Amino acid sequence: MSEEKPLILLVEDEKDMADGIVDILKHDYELLIANTGQKALQLLEFNEYKISAVLLDISLPDISGIELIEQIRAITLYPEIIMVTAHEHIASVIETMKQGAYDYITKPFQKPELLSVLKRTLEKVDYVRKLESVLNQNIMEGIDIDRRLTLSKEFIMKRLLKGEQISPEELTVFFPPPESRKKLSLKELKSELETDVGEKAPDAPILKILVVEDEADMRQNIIDILNTRSYSFIEASTGYEALDLIEKHNDIDLILLDIGLPDISGLEVLLKIKSLDKGHTVITISAYSDKDTVIETLQKGAFDYVLKPFEASTLLSVIQRISEKRHYENILPMLSDKLQSQTFSHRNRISMLNDMCKRLINTSSPLKMKDVYIFFPEFKNKEYPPDKTIMPLTINSGLETFIDELKKKHEKEVKQSV
Repeated sequence: MSEEKPLILLVEDEKDMADGIVDILKHDYELLIANTGQKALQLLEFNEYKISAVLLDISLPDISGIELIEQIRAITLYPEIIMVTAHEHIASVIETMKQGAYDYITKPFQKPELLSVLKRTLEKVDYVRKLESVLNQNIMEGIDIDRRLTLSKEFIMKRLLKGEQISPEELTVFFPPPESRKKLSLKELKSELETDVGEKAPDAPILKILVVEDEADMRQNIIDILNTRSYSFIEASTGYEALDLIEKHNDIDLILLDIGLPDISGLEVLLKIKSLDKGHTVITISAYSDKDTVIETLQKGAFDYVLKPFEASTLLSVIQRISEKRHYENILPMLSDKLQSQTFSHRNRISMLNDMCKRLINTSSPLKMKDVYIFFPEFKNKEYPPDKTIMPLTINSGLETFIDELKKKHEKEVKQSV
C-alpha cells in the first residue's frame, strides 16, 4: 500500500501561478485549490484535520492574506501557513508571522526553494508554541463559556423565585447559535465581566523589563524610552549576563533582546529563555533586516521583532500590547471566579431558595426537588430524586439543615460507589 500523500491547501487567485505550483507539487502532495479567501475558509472547514499546510497568496481578490490568516487562526491553530507574495517587505513578514504564519516565500521562486520551504514546514517540531497557543485560546474561550453559564443559571434561579417558567428561546440570549455568536476580544470580555461583577478590575501592573543590548548608546536610548513610561528595568550587555539575571530575578515580565551580542547569539539566548519556561515575553531587536532572521526569531518564540533604528512610539506600542495581553490573561480568570463566587456562594443560594420557599408557603404549593437542585446541583442523591415533592422549608424551619442533609447523603453515595 502506497503512503498517503500530505494534503496541501493552495490559495492563489492567479491561474498561471496556481498551475505552476500544482505542477511542482502534484507528484508528492495532494492538493486543494481556492482562488478566494472565502473558498479557502470553506475548504478548511471541511478538511481542517486533513490539511497539512496552507500555501497562501498575500493578495487575494476578496480579502488580504493577513486578514485571512487571522480568520483561519480564529477557527483553528492547524494547519501551518506559508505566505506567498510578489513583494518581500520586512513589515509584511513580521505581521504575517505574528498573525500565525509559519514561513514565507517570495515570487518568483524556483522548484527547489518551494519544496524546501514546504518540507521544512511539515517536518518542524513546534509543539511548545502550539500547545501554549491552544491553552491560551481554550482558557479565554472557557472563561467566556463559564460567564455565560453563570449568568444563565442566575437567570433561571431568579425566575424560579418568581414562579415563572423559562422558555428555551430565552436561554438563547446566553447561548446564541454559533453563526450569530460574537467572538469577544480580550478587552471586550474584560469589560463584560466588569459589568457582571459590578466593579472595575485593577489596572495592569508596571512591567519589569530586562534590556539586553551590547551597544552602550543604544542601551541607554532604550532605557530613556522606558523611563518616559516609568517602566521598571534591569540591563545586560551580554547574553550570558542576561541569562544570569533571568536566573536571579523571578519577577521579569518582558525581555528586549538584541540579536547581535558579542558572546552568544540572541537566537541562542532566546532558545535558552524559552527552555526555562518561566513565561517571559521576548521582543527581539536587531539591525538585521533580512527575512530569514525575522522568521527564525518568531518561529523560536519571540513575540515581536523591532528593527533598528526605531522610533520611541514603535517600541512603546509593542510593549503596551504585551502589557495588555499579559494583564488580560491574569485578570480575566480572577473576574470569572469572582462572578461565580458572588452568584453561587452558599449563603446567596440559601437566601434565594429561602425566598422561593416563602412564596410557595404563601400559595400552599409543594417544593419540587428538581427546583432545589437548580440551586444545589452538587448535592443530588437517589433518596431525593428530581421528581420528588416535599413541603417547602424556610431557614427558620430547617432549610439549612435540610441542605446539609442532602450534602451528607450525596457524599455517602459517592463513597459507596467508589
